[in-house]
Amino acid sequence: MTDYGAAERLLKSETPIKGNDWLRFRLLREMVFNEIERQRRNGEGGKMSDGQISVKIFLDNDGEVHWQIWLYCYLIGPQRQYDWEAATFSDVLDKAVADVNAWIEEAKAEDV
Repeated sequence: MTDYGAAERLLKSETPIKGNDWLRFRLLREMVFNEIERQRRNGEGGKMSDGQISVKIFLDNDGEVHWQIWLYCYLIGPQRQYDWEAATFSDVLDKAVADVNAWIEEAKAEDV
């Protein structure tokens, strides 16, 4: 039988996103949109859907909670769609921020 204890604890918490993580997520979103705008000013086209970002919480087959951040962005990074996954929101956010920062720095270096 699957133990849903982790899911029950998550649902009972006031908010599953703790501390500064909500602010950090909003800053990630702002970084993405600022870079999209910068690239569009430099003549890049992009798509209207660039910058779509979402947070998902799901349970695996063992009842363990997983967090996912999903990003669609034609102008940033090596692909168009990205997703990061971790056991906590803070951890998945760390992964997403690290990658997006690296892609933005790389894009700025190419402009020089």
